[in-house]
Amino acid sequence: VQPVGAALGVADSLAQEVARLIQVKLGGEVQRLRLQRETNSPEAWSLVQRAEKLRKTGEAAAAAGDSLGYARDFAAADSVLALAEQQDPKWSEPVSQRAFLAYRRSRLTRDRALIDQWVSVGVPLADRAIALNPTGADAFEIRGNIKYWKWNMRLEPDAGKAEALLLDAQSDLEKATGLNRRQAGAWATLSHLYNQTKTAVDVNSAATRALEADAFLDNADVVLNRLFLSSYDLANFPDAGLRCSEIRRRFPKDFNAPRCELFMMTTTAVKDPDPARAWRLADSVTALAPEGRREYLTLNARMLVAATLARAGLADSAKAVVERSKGDAQINPTRDLTMFGAFVYRLLGDPDGAVNLLKFYFAANDQLRQVYREDPGWYFRDIAATPAWKQLVGQ
Repeated sequence: VQPVGAALGVADSLAQEVARLIQVKLGGEVQRLRLQRETNSPEAWSLVQRAEKLRKTGEAAAAAGDSLGYARDFAAADSVLALAEQQDPKWSEPVSQRAFLAYRRSRLTRDRALIDQWVSVGVPLADRAIALNPTGADAFEIRGNIKYWKWNMRLEPDAGKAEALLLDAQSDLEKATGLNRRQAGAWATLSHLYNQTKTAVDVNSAATRALEADAFLDNADVVLNRLFLSSYDLANFPDAGLRCSEIRRRFPKDFNAPRCELFMMTTTAVKDPDPARAWRLADSVTALAPEGRREYLTLNARMLVAATLARAGLADSAKAVVERSKGDAQINPTRDLTMFGAFVYRLLGDPDGAVNLLKFYFAANDQLRQVYREDPGWYFRDIAATPAWKQLVGQ
């Protein structure tokens, strides 16, 4: 006999899934009606709908690992959108969608030259969409996403221009949320970008706004993970634990389900760190990780295992895992793996070892020196009074 609590849990999950499906269907209808009102050309509207179907088949091909299939469908979608432009040259939607296609194509390759190529295609298209409709939030979101992706991939070699690019991306995304306070995608990206320019409080606030605004739940897994990570960064471990439980319940096949539990094992919320379980969780992260991110996520999970080993008093093992898991600039352009390694050395009571690894991190993220100078966070607060730390952050 099924327990009453379990039965209620199943019923609740079914109700949530039914509500999600209804919201998705309604969202699609609302979007189609909005687009139909924006153009006087039935032909242009029809072509945009056709392009959307092609894009979705392309996304499905990409998810199945069919690179030729998604390239074919995305190219066809772009051609159809170009025809829609000709039917209604004053309508911004076809141009905006072409910019979005370029952005997606930049995200679906690991070839840095191709990423740069598609970014270079996408930004002028987004510029043109904004010129056609200066109050359209979607185009600002797309342009902000493209610029932030370019910054994230370190495609701008000039340090001054790279900083300007990051701030431009933030400005575009904030403009999108100003035009539409329920612009969930822009809030979601800001919840990641603010790690570079603002505080963990701002990250948490943006992620919360994204989850509240994302009525159709198409980005809930990503946003929930950002809420978890921002609570973790704020040392709000009870809330982080609740977010992790929600991720594991709602998205058990997502790599963030075991990963968030692994993060929790690095904190005082878990009194008895279990190295054997940490290794099992790390193996689960690797098994569930998407192919394009598997190498990085494997190394990241091992760094979290190293932190668990450090908390368990296994110093030599922790250091050995850190040394094997640092990665390089190709695997990890932002070098945050070295930041995780520095955290392990801090747990081991070795501030010099921590600072030596953080030098790699700040060399790739110089703009964060001031952030850490003002607030080293709970993970480095214990070493913030040391001469090595002060020299590192410029105090």
